Amino acid sequence: MPRSGCSKARTRRSAPHSACSSRLRLVQERRSRVVTAKSSLATQRRQQALRRHAAHVGAKQANPLPVPEAEHAAGKRRRIANRVETAIGQGKFPLVLGGDHSIAVGTVSGIAQHYKAHDAKNIGLIWIDAHADMNTPESSPSGNVHGMPLACCVGMGPRELAELFDPPPMVDPARVAIVGLRDVDILEKPHVRESGVKAFTMRDIDERGLRAVMEDALRIVRT
Repeated sequence: MPRSGCSKARTRRSAPHSACSSRLRLVQERRSRVVTAKSSLATQRRQQALRRHAAHVGAKQANPLPVPEAEHAAGKRRRIANRVETAIGQGKFPLVLGGDHSIAVGTVSGIAQHYKAHDAKNIGLIWIDAHADMNTPESSPSGNVHGMPLACCVGMGPRELAELFDPPPMVDPARVAIVGLRDVDILEKPHVRESGVKAFTMRDIDERGLRAVMEDALRIVRT
């Protein structure tokens, strides 16, 4: 699990650990490139403050909450996208590890950029998550961007993230499948229903089995 916050404990032989400072690190391996991204302590504190604010306003937020980290996050996600695109161009498989779901915006954007540059067919996306991650600033109870990455990928999220490079969407919603969905915010539900993505719920998995659901999901993203 990703670590959050600062670690004060150090051993005599350990190198200084800067878990508080956001950074990207590339680890070159034989066949893959690992991209790691850590959220800053300041961002975590802003998110905590937004959650406390959300507890007071509830789910029926009529006006969009500010997304103070969207512009800041966009720069980081753009760097992730560049590294992912570079890794694919070198024939490597990019494996992206990070602290919150919004890093997927950089991952998907980098993949989309690579294939657009090579005039390849549109990419597909299987989103395995209990949450849809399709909130927008207008629908989100908290304003946290980690609840918006899939919305950004299909062109519905904050402009700063949805338009990292080219005009949205990064992925055609008709080629997106959510697998394992079980928890959707009240104002987020219309986004899932009306966007064009296909959602497979936990009930679908319980009733049909994971194999059948994944076969359908693969057919959707390969169409």
